[in-house]
Amino acid sequence: MILLSILILGFLGMCYTYWNTFRPILREVQVDLSRGKYDIDGLRVLHLSDMHMERISVTPEKMFEHIATTKPDMIVLTGDYLDQAENLPKWKLYMEQLANLKPRYGMFAVLGNHDYRIQDKVQELIEIMESFDCKVLFNESVQIQHNQQTINIIGIDDYHTRRSNIQQSFKNVKEGATIVITHDPNIILHMDKEYRIDYLMAGHLHGGQFNIPYAFMIYPMGALPRNKMYKGLLDYKGTRLYISEGLGQSALNVRFNSRPEITLHKL
Repeated sequence: MILLSILILGFLGMCYTYWNTFRPILREVQVDLSRGKYDIDGLRVLHLSDMHMERISVTPEKMFEHIATTKPDMIVLTGDYLDQAENLPKWKLYMEQLANLKPRYGMFAVLGNHDYRIQDKVQELIEIMESFDCKVLFNESVQIQHNQQTINIIGIDDYHTRRSNIQQSFKNVKEGATIVITHDPNIILHMDKEYRIDYLMAGHLHGGQFNIPYAFMIYPMGALPRNKMYKGLLDYKGTRLYISEGLGQSALNVRFNSRPEITLHKL
C-alpha cells in the first residue's frame, strides 16, 4: 500500500510539472533606473527568452493572447529558440505573432547556446528573424532615440559557448543610456566598471525550471545561480539585471516552482 501511494504521488507530481508548462505568465516589471543620467522614462520592453521549439507547450496563438495588449516600444529576444533545424518553420510562426505587435523601435535579438547546435542552418534562422525586421546582434550595438535621448541596444553574443566579446560589443556605443541583451547572464561577472550598463536582460537559466533547493549545486550553471541569482530582477554590484525564466523548456518538458514567462519591462 505504501509503495502504491508513492507511485500515485509520483505520477500526480509528474502530471503537475508537465501541466505547469502550459501555464505562461505575463510578468510586468517596474524598473527604476533613475540613478542614471539619461532619460529613458516610459520605455516599454517586451522580453522573451529560451523558447525552445522542441519543448514548448505554449502555442503561438496562446503566446499572442498574453502579449496582444502590452503595447511595447520594442521587443527583445535573448536566445535559445531551437536546437534542431527541422523546427525552423515552427519558429517562424512565433515570429509572425511577435511582428503583429509592430513595436515602434523594432525587435532586437541575440542567439543562445542551443541555437548554435543547428550549425550550418544558423544563417537560415537569422534570415527568418530578419525577414520580420528583427535585428540579430553579434557583439555589436545599435541606437534608438527615445525622449530625444540616445539609447544604445548592445547585443553580446553567447557567453556559454565562448562567443562573447565585450570589448567589441561596446566599440561603437554612443553617448547615452545602455541596455544590454545577452543569453547567458554570467557574462556580467566579467564586465569591468569601464563598461557602463543601465540595464541588462538575459535568460539561459530557466528560473531553475525544475526548481528544487540546492539543484544548482548538483548541476552548476555558473557563479550567479550558485549565489542564488538565477531569475527575476537582480542587482549585481550596482548593475540592474533581469533573468527571464523562459517560455519553453530544456531537456525535459516539465516545470516545478517555475512557470513559462513573458516579461514586460517598464523602465
